[in-house]
Amino acid sequence: MAQTTTQVSGVDVMIEYSSDGTTYIDISGTTNKVDVGPQDRAVGSAFTFDGDGALLTYGKRQPIDITFTIIYTETATTEAFEVLRARHETTDGAVVYLRWAPIGTGTGKNEYNTGAAKLKLFQYPPVDAGSGDPILTTFTVTASNLTMVAST
Repeated sequence: MAQTTTQVSGVDVMIEYSSDGTTYIDISGTTNKVDVGPQDRAVGSAFTFDGDGALLTYGKRQPIDITFTIIYTETATTEAFEVLRARHETTDGAVVYLRWAPIGTGTGKNEYNTGAAKLKLFQYPPVDAGSGDPILTTFTVTASNLTMVAST
């Protein structure tokens, strides 16, 4: 197989958040990284008296964790930190919907969607007097599955 010539970088990633799965807010300008953990699929096994190996079956896909690194800001309505902090502090938790397009939007480009995910981890701003870097925080969601669709 010849070496690929269609590699991409994350220079044009689009990331959006929603509280209802319908109306999305673009948080690309305050998001620094999306770290998608691996998703396991359950595999069952049983042995018989005949043969030397196990019989294997497939089960369901396990939930998947996705961690987002964001820039700390104090703009409440449109930037990632305050929007997600408010969802995190909701009594009994609140679902979030996230979607991102690794090479931006446009016809035929892939978009990944969490569906109704659970916001399970939220980091308040760590500070370092010796750094001139922007303050970064993280939040992690757990989704039952990711779906991939081509943008239209």
